[in-house]
Amino acid sequence: MLHLCLRRVVIVCTERTSEVCISGKKSLKHTMKFGLPQGSVVGPVMFCYYTYPLSEIIQKHKLKYHRYADDTQLYIKFNPKIPGDAICALHKIQECIKDIKLWMIINNLKLNDDKTELFIAA
Repeated sequence: MLHLCLRRVVIVCTERTSEVCISGKKSLKHTMKFGLPQGSVVGPVMFCYYTYPLSEIIQKHKLKYHRYADDTQLYIKFNPKIPGDAICALHKIQECIKDIKLWMIINNLKLNDDKTELFIAA
């Protein structure tokens, strides 16, 4: 049974085609090399598997994180009463994001800078 399920996942990921319909006219079918159908139930889970190395990158920088589908939140604690602690925390996050961006470029993904935010809670 497991083999059958895995085979189905492989088919969905590698053997699908796509076409466009404009004003009732369909384009030729195009074989998709990457991705899953938009809105697919398995999409968020498969994206997490594909991007699992991001967890390793984040852990290497000793940051806490939460991930779901294409949303990743990084966390770090610092003591504002200790001189330089906030700057050190910011530097750690910047270095981690730099490594994440590099990994994403190599793996045909793009970090959306417009949706990247820094939030400080006291």
